[in-house]
Amino acid sequence: MKYREITTNRPIMTAIPKPALSLAGIFIFIFLIGISCASTQIPSSLSRQTEKNIKSKNLVITDELTDYFLEIAFGSEYKGGDGLVTWNKPIRIKLLGDFTTADSMEIAGVVSELNNILSFTNLHLVNEQANISIYFTDKKGFEKNAPDYAHNNSGYFSIQWTPKEKHVTKGKILINIDQSQERRNHVIREEITQILGLMNDSERYPDSIFYQNYSTVTQYSSLDKKVLQLWEALRPLSGYKHKQIKRYLRKL
Repeated sequence: MKYREITTNRPIMTAIPKPALSLAGIFIFIFLIGISCASTQIPSSLSRQTEKNIKSKNLVITDELTDYFLEIAFGSEYKGGDGLVTWNKPIRIKLLGDFTTADSMEIAGVVSELNNILSFTNLHLVNEQANISIYFTDKKGFEKNAPDYAHNNSGYFSIQWTPKEKHVTKGKILINIDQSQERRNHVIREEITQILGLMNDSERYPDSIFYQNYSTVTQYSSLDKKVLQLWEALRPLSGYKHKQIKRYLRKL
């Protein structure tokens, strides 16, 4: 929702002026502001735990990292509308469909890399009880499993999460098999990374896995790794809004 300032051109009446606000009204006004501010504050216990997580990763919170993280984790279009999305359980990935040996090796490599970059988020390849299913399929498979997908997309993902804390409960990824292995490797890495909760793309850095335009990048940039580590460090703040996370990071 957008807001606008309302103005008027009507003449101002010059009758006996009345007090703008009574003393009681002032106290009520201040009290309500206090409640509003308190409701947006991050509790000190969560703040301390998050700072501890950040220090354990030796992360330096620069403006570049903060800006890119906020863009990737929320997207500029949200304007604080949604919360930070994270996982609070091990991620169990199952492969389905027409995947090749090269596909499975690429996925195993990405899982291994993420487990090295992240400290608390564990990813596993499984044959049962998966909470992420990766389907390798053609266009018909996309239309069947993801009717709302953008046509001609190389990959697709969707996730479900709890309403308040924004903890992911399950997800699925679709990989289009009608593309080169090089491109498939890129899409595999991108979709697995974004299904963590870093769901937005960006046009800032061509070497980033989050790059908006066509790419065949098959490795994480230095900034990508920091974004992933910051995302994990901020897990205690899962569900908090864009402006709250932004304010918190700016203070560090």
